[in-house]
Amino acid sequence: MDQNHYRAIPYRDGGRTLAGMDCWGLYRYMLEREHSITGLPSLGGVMPRDISSVGQGYRELRDTFLPADNPQPGDAVCVFNADGDFEHVGGLFMGDRGLTVLHTTAKHGTETMPLKDFQTRYRTTQIRRYCESHSAA
Repeated sequence: MDQNHYRAIPYRDGGRTLAGMDCWGLYRYMLEREHSITGLPSLGGVMPRDISSVGQGYRELRDTFLPADNPQPGDAVCVFNADGDFEHVGGLFMGDRGLTVLHTTAKHGTETMPLKDFQTRYRTTQIRRYCESHSAA
């Protein structure tokens, strides 16, 4: 995986193009580019910076993301707020030092970090795997 390609994509709230992406847009793009997984909804109806609508979008997809007991590249590292609502996502890939998270935020931009560091920064994480066979038809 060309980490520099991804790091060059700026953060843009609600973004879904190479001109800028939010965390969901970046995760979708990584799955398409690295794993040929297409069909994840863009959640284009999710209002930027509106955590309640992000949570609603995730709830609609919940059955397509199953808990991953053995994390692997392509899995989503989901961050939840105190109410249990989804608020951020990063994608796993194999970096030089093991499993690494690719994600983007308004504060830090697009970055990569070891999974353990990501889990330290965002304490309420779950690793989930997208399962196309569980997606809505």
